Amino acid sequence: MIMETVGNFKWKMENSENVPLFDITIKNISDNKTVLITDIVWATGREDLLAEFYRSAIETLNGEDICCYDGKVSLVEEI
Repeated sequence: MIMETVGNFKWKMENSENVPLFDITIKNISDNKTVLITDIVWATGREDLLAEFYRSAIETLNGEDICCYDGKVSLVEEI
């Protein structure tokens, strides 16, 4: 699947291995970092929501305790 560009983000959503959940990949274009969030219930391509998902994912990777993201976030090599 090709990543869609919305404002400062590129993103794509795919079926998770745990259907009916989804995996979402979000690249912050200006930070040049990409995160993968697995097993989410819902996502959409609104820039404000992508920014919130991305911010929460980065905070989780930096050690913040965000229960919905624990164990579900990883950095992805350049896409």
